[in-house]
Amino acid sequence: TMADRSIIPGASREFSVFIGVARDSPMFAKHAPDAGIGLLSAAFIGGYSVAIVFSGHLVHKIRWQTLISVGLFIWIVAVFGSGLSYYANSFWMLFMARMLSGVAEASFHVVAPPMIQDRGGVRGGLWLSIYLSAIPVGLAFGYMYSSRISNMGHLGWHWAYFFECLVAIPLLIQTSCLVDDVNDGVLAPPGAGTPSNIAANIEDEDDEDPAENAHNYDEEVPGEEKMTILKKESTRRLPSSHNITFYEEMRVCLSSEILIYVTLAQAVFASVTVALGTFGGAFILALELFETEEGAATTFGVAAAFAGVLGTPLGGVLVDHVQAQLGHNATSTEMLTALLPKVNMCVIIGVLFCWPTCLANGPASFIGFIFFGWFFLFVAQSGTQWSIMLSVSEAHRPNALAFAMFNSHILGDVPFPVVFGALKDYLAPACNINPQGQFVNVDECREQRGGIRLSLAFAYAYMTFAVLFFEIARRYAQEKKDQESAEFRRKGSVEYCA
Repeated sequence: TMADRSIIPGASREFSVFIGVARDSPMFAKHAPDAGIGLLSAAFIGGYSVAIVFSGHLVHKIRWQTLISVGLFIWIVAVFGSGLSYYANSFWMLFMARMLSGVAEASFHVVAPPMIQDRGGVRGGLWLSIYLSAIPVGLAFGYMYSSRISNMGHLGWHWAYFFECLVAIPLLIQTSCLVDDVNDGVLAPPGAGTPSNIAANIEDEDDEDPAENAHNYDEEVPGEEKMTILKKESTRRLPSSHNITFYEEMRVCLSSEILIYVTLAQAVFASVTVALGTFGGAFILALELFETEEGAATTFGVAAAFAGVLGTPLGGVLVDHVQAQLGHNATSTEMLTALLPKVNMCVIIGVLFCWPTCLANGPASFIGFIFFGWFFLFVAQSGTQWSIMLSVSEAHRPNALAFAMFNSHILGDVPFPVVFGALKDYLAPACNINPQGQFVNVDECREQRGGIRLSLAFAYAYMTFAVLFFEIARRYAQEKKDQESAEFRRKGSVEYCA
């Protein structure tokens, strides 16, 4: 599915030609094909963003195997429709197919991270990072794959979609045969119930005072150990007594300031990475760093893939290291206050490495700075996902992931690629692709390289907001941690006096 996302960016020239000649392309897209490509990218993310919220709810109701099997079937249909749009010569058919593929993909991403966190043991961060590594690897492979297929004279970009369908069908058969006996196949904390009773098992953790049950430990657990247990229970409570409702899930997410600001930071990060992924090949081509689109796409894809393969697992090791330092009894807020500064530092270093690409004149320097910048940005991803899951109770982790994805897309990489593409078209109009697959005016495009570089600078400057939001999230986590410590010290002194 990650490779599928890169088919359009990897063959941006061919898709620009298609948008220019399709019988029903919007007029603005015909005049500004980069904005049309941004619209197609936004269609996928828009469908994904809406569907992932409902998938986060359904994961409490039905078996995860059923959820992803149905999602994969719909995804195959959508990808096949994407290829058919070439023969229908229809922009809107491609638009709707991309949106449907986003809807289908949403079912996968609320299942895997909580399952890894529960079953990954002391190496949970590393296992999560390996899962997340599929994102850069898949995106990079799709970038190169699409460019290669699209430049084969007897094939074309539509065959990139058809070949995906052939590969996915055996995966669908295998997924349909999976069996999970843990909690009857429902992705919820142990003891939360089965498909027949899970809806009756969520507890409103905000209504119960964690100190009410302190007397239960008085005879069994002394002093500091009791405090550790109570603190952990106050932040990581299992569900029990009443029906899970969509309203409750959203209320829990909206009540977590930490989740909100981590989500905003992720939205900024997603905006920039998706925009650069969508237009990276076009930028490299316009700057004449490479002679062919295939060469630009391949080099850019390899750099992104290596950055992801090396950086993302290192981020998982970082998560496990922080967890080991704090111990397995650490509360969520203790983990967050230790992890978020490290995540933010990785983002800062990554952005600093990206800035020199605005001035780079050679392929080696451009790709080198992009590699190191994206390397550190990928290091931050495992910690970001872990922080999202720590910001709510265990029962609501799928909802937190869905909430974060929804907002990061709606506020980030749905509008930003369109805006970014339109900005690039405005600053460097001669670098647009005409229906013949060439720049509108090659000589003027060379003169407008400053507009290309200014577009890059705008994207990197926007990343500053991610740094700000991560810091605000850390401060909320620290404030919550201090409040918990003060409350338990107060209750401990009251019990001692009694």
